[in-house]
This record gives sequence, C-alpha cells and structure tokens, in this order.
Amino acid sequence: MYIYRGLEGQKNIFRDLLRIGEDGYFIGAKGGWEDPRLSSARGSFLKEAQKKNIHFFGLYDYEVKSQPDIIIEHFGAHLQYRFLPEVCTYLLRWVGYSYSKFKHPPT
Repeated sequence: MYIYRGLEGQKNIFRDLLRIGEDGYFIGAKGGWEDPRLSSARGSFLKEAQKKNIHFFGLYDYEVKSQPDIIIEHFGAHLQYRFLPEVCTYLLRWVGYSYSKFKHPPT
C-alpha cells in the first residue's frame, strides 16, 4: 500500500500509473490533478497514458459534480465517471479532503 500526499504525491501517482500500464480506478477523487502547479506533469502524463491506451474509471466526490467539465477536458474519451452521493462528501471532509483545496490551491 502506498500513501500519496501533496503535489509530489500526485506526480508519483502519474508515474506509477504509467509504470504499471493498467487502467486506473479512483474512488472519492477530488480533482487534485487540476492544480495549476501540475499542468506540465499532467500534460505529459495524459499524453503518455493515451499512447499506452490506459483508461480511467472514477467515482468522484459529489462536490466535483458542479464542475464536470474539468474532468472531461483533460481525460476525454479515456475516462468513465460517476459521482458519489452527497452524504459521502461529509465523510471525505471528516478525513481531511475538500474539493475547495484543489479548486483554489494556496499560492
């Protein structure tokens, strides 16, 4: 089991997904890849993932439902997704995750 944290953690997720070369599955995702500081790493990752025909399947947090275009914009046809019920948002907040952290990252 691996624990990924912060921007470097997100980059390590990208690297691990490419290294393994299998489809990626996400539960409770908050859209952390949208952080502007990851734009270069995200672009390289998505380009390589498309070359390797890696697909993504996500159960996103309910809060992300208000901005589904950010999900589709980068992943396109390589992503199938749905949203968790709103009650799950409170659980994810309890463990310390919030969509607003990624929507408006600190500078």
